[in-house]
Amino acid sequence: MQLELEAAGVDIIQFDEPAFTVFHDEVQDWGVAALERAAEGLRAQTAVHICYGYGIEANNNWKATLGPEWRQYEQSFPLLQQSSIDIISLESIHSKVPLELVELIPSSNCGMAPLAWGAALDKLGALAAGAAIVRSELTGTAAPAAS
Repeated sequence: MQLELEAAGVDIIQFDEPAFTVFHDEVQDWGVAALERAAEGLRAQTAVHICYGYGIEANNNWKATLGPEWRQYEQSFPLLQQSSIDIISLESIHSKVPLELVELIPSSNCGMAPLAWGAALDKLGALAAGAAIVRSELTGTAAPAAS
């Protein structure tokens, strides 16, 4: 599937990972290797989206033990940085992850699957509009008008 997406002209192929938030031993033992296998042979940029883990009992129980600052990614980010994956997309809107641990990039975040088609398109449209605003600020050009 990934090679077909690349052949169709996709620039970035993102893998969603719902378990890297809490199962850090698995990230080290086989998680990163599984991502690299999924990205094998791709020339397009690759990304992994690490989900916040809404509603997953193991995540909810684990988060209750973390306290006011969540530094769990200090263990898995170096492993991903050393991998062949180009981008880490972290959903952290409701987390307590210190922002100094991450560089922020626009992300669709988790939760696209349960949305109605129109709501998902609106969410992606808002993401594209936000990216256009930032791009215009960085380049000094006018952002395209919203459609």
